[in-house]
Amino acid sequence: MQTEAFSYERDMAPLAYFAGRICHDLNNLITSSMGAASLLEMKLRVAKINALESEVSRLQHSINNYQIFTQRLGQLFLGNSDLKIATPFHMVLDSSCEGLSRFISIKPVSKQMMAQVDAAQMTIALKEIILNAIESSQPDGLIEVSADLVQREGRPCIHFVCKDCGKGIQPEDMPRIFTPFFSKMKRGNLVGLGLSQAGNILYQHGSVLTVHSLAGVGTTVEFFLEADLV
Repeated sequence: MQTEAFSYERDMAPLAYFAGRICHDLNNLITSSMGAASLLEMKLRVAKINALESEVSRLQHSINNYQIFTQRLGQLFLGNSDLKIATPFHMVLDSSCEGLSRFISIKPVSKQMMAQVDAAQMTIALKEIILNAIESSQPDGLIEVSADLVQREGRPCIHFVCKDCGKGIQPEDMPRIFTPFFSKMKRGNLVGLGLSQAGNILYQHGSVLTVHSLAGVGTTVEFFLEADLV
């Protein structure tokens, strides 16, 4: 079993400034492209040229995908979770698992368990962790997800665990699992950002995302998040 923990200084900081400049320039290009595509669509309608409507629609769809990618890139490197409020953790977990229930087995979570979180950002982090587990598993594989209240270093913490029995991670790949854009799989246009984004969000919440994996056996992803007792 090999273990790797997210490190902001190693995995994110060296690329943050560079990524910020890229996002700024890409946003300008995307805004111009969206304006040009909308103008073209309007002129085609006025001229009643229907033959090109589908091509313009595909162009707009592609531009929209680039916009989504750029927004996610910005969130990954530049985002900061400043909207932390006391939130029932089960609500965050439920939102993260929406539409994925047939793939996962969720241990009942206490409705009294709270944490100071940016709910939107934490939902993204949990969903990325779970999606990564689903992609790594066999079609009939089941993902086990749990969140328990534990004591850690004398403080109450939420211990989140996501476990799969998939193919695991090869030993030579473990040091790179949090490296942005590193991936052996592909999901749309958002390749290799899942664990990086999840790790960064947890870092912004004062936690560390840790991955344990054994090739051919499976992977366990976990973190400890300070609980807000009510």
